[in-house]
Amino acid sequence: MFSPSDGRKNWDDIVTAFCWAFRDRPDATLILKMTHHDLEFYRIPLLTLLSRLSPFKCRVLTLHGFLDDEKYRDLIRICDFYVNASTGEGLCLPLMEFLSAGKPALAPRHTAMLDYLDEDVGQIVHTSEEPACWSHDPTGQLGTRRHRLNWESLMLGYRACHEMARTNPDGYQRRSLAAWQRMRDFSDTSVVARQLQVFFTSVTETSGRETQ
Repeated sequence: MFSPSDGRKNWDDIVTAFCWAFRDRPDATLILKMTHHDLEFYRIPLLTLLSRLSPFKCRVLTLHGFLDDEKYRDLIRICDFYVNASTGEGLCLPLMEFLSAGKPALAPRHTAMLDYLDEDVGQIVHTSEEPACWSHDPTGQLGTRRHRLNWESLMLGYRACHEMARTNPDGYQRRSLAAWQRMRDFSDTSVVARQLQVFFTSVTETSGRETQ
C-alpha cells in the first residue's frame, strides 16, 4: 500500500522480488494498493516491468485509488503479510494498521519502524546505509543517508513468509498474536494518552519553574 510517486517505497523491488520468488507458484498472490489519482502515472511502467519478468505463475493484482472502510477491512482480512521495502519511514501507518489486525510483516527494520518492528512480528529484510539527498532538495546534494534494500533478502523473505503461512500455522499464529499485542502496547489510545499526559505535565512543570 503506497503512492507510486513516492520513490522511497521501492515498489519495483517489491514486484520483481515477488515474481522471481514465486515464478513457479500459482498459489502466491501480491496485491498492490496504489494510492494515486492518475492510473496512467504507473500503468505502463508496471506492465512493462511485468512483461520483462514473464513468464511466471504467481499473480500480481493492482487496486487503484481509495477504498471505503468496509472494503479496506476486507483487504486486510484476505492478506497474510504486509510488505514494505522502503528506504525510510516517518511512521508507516498502513504497516501499523495491518500489524494491529494481526497480520505479520515482511519489512526492513530502520527509521521509524525501529520503534515497533522486530523478528517477533515479522520477517526482517536486510538493508545497508548509503549516501542520499533529501527528497525535496532541488540541488540533489548528498546531505543525508537512506537505507538501501538487499533485494535477495526481500526475495528470500517472500519465500520464508509463504512457507510459514502454508506449512507452519502455529508459527504464523504466534507472529499474528505478537503483532496485535505489539501495536496494542505501542499505539493503543490509552497508551498514547498516558504518554501525552506525562509529556504535557513535564512541560507545564518546567514552564512554571521558569516563570517563578
